[in-house]
Amino acid sequence: MPNVPNPIDTQEALLQLGVNQNLLTSEEISFLDRNGYLMLPNILSQEQVTIFRQRLDQLSKLEGHSAGAVDQTKYQLRVNREDLKFWERIAAYAYNLLFHLVRLVALRWLFTYKPGLKSTLRARSGSPKFGSPQLGGSRQQQSHNIFDWFKIEIREMLAAAAFTEAGAVRVCNLLNKDPMFDVCFKHPRVLAAVQHLLGNDFKVSSVNYRAAKPGGGLQPLHSDWEKAVAPGNYIACNTLWILDDFTENNGATRVVPGSHLSSKIPSEVIDNCLVPYPEQSLILAPAGTVIIMNSHTWHGGTVNYTNQLRRIIQSYFVQRDQVPQLNQREYAGEQIQQRLTVVEKLILDID
Repeated sequence: MPNVPNPIDTQEALLQLGVNQNLLTSEEISFLDRNGYLMLPNILSQEQVTIFRQRLDQLSKLEGHSAGAVDQTKYQLRVNREDLKFWERIAAYAYNLLFHLVRLVALRWLFTYKPGLKSTLRARSGSPKFGSPQLGGSRQQQSHNIFDWFKIEIREMLAAAAFTEAGAVRVCNLLNKDPMFDVCFKHPRVLAAVQHLLGNDFKVSSVNYRAAKPGGGLQPLHSDWEKAVAPGNYIACNTLWILDDFTENNGATRVVPGSHLSSKIPSEVIDNCLVPYPEQSLILAPAGTVIIMNSHTWHGGTVNYTNQLRRIIQSYFVQRDQVPQLNQREYAGEQIQQRLTVVEKLILDID
């Protein structure tokens, strides 16, 4: 696709990507408006699903217990990397020990006494206020002294801890880790559904991986936006790219149809958001399906009772005037800058 000259607005960028409302049927639009979610089957081929699984397994093993950090250094990555020299391996052990201690402190005490901090870190993990580097440089290159470096690293560790789930594997910032995941932010039918909910002026907030472990995966019933909004004034939309069939036993997402119209968030209505809710439904769908989830719809993962991972990619979009979960302007590396077109960069808000 040839680059188009600037200036260009988001509506024109979507047209350039082949996005239009004719890609959705009237029945699909009506279902999404009424229920707050929509299933789009066969967005990914079975070959793509297999390749995604393999690559995500590789990334989660490589990142180890630092998975969840948005910008790993080689010292955060697992110490068995073959390219590390002896002194670098010692530094890696020391770094990962510090990372592990920070995560333990955060999970056991800090987030217990300051529960709002965890949601704030997750919502703003890649924003400049948490110490991200400037565009085009690593955070080490942007650090002027050891104290700046240490401050930035602790913030990154806390942000990673905020994404930690005892019952799930997470890998963040997928667009900067492999170009195969680009489809998760630019598929025309998926973007058409996002456009229907958010209008023309939206951007990518984050593209992350979440895999419910055997015996894990349970989430409280929640909205992906921390405040209630009036019907129609939607700020965010999440898309769930299913990599393992959603079944009754493997931790499929539960949803409360129509809850996006209530102008409430679950915690305002429900005493215990972990228990089943009378009006909830379980979303059952095959791998390759993408679930469009109005972020103001009440939903949550259930327990994975199988002995296998239940894997998804979460491609999250917000209105353009909102701070993204991962600030793409701050974290987009040189490779992503070179491979994407002008219109694709506009959807990421990096051009």
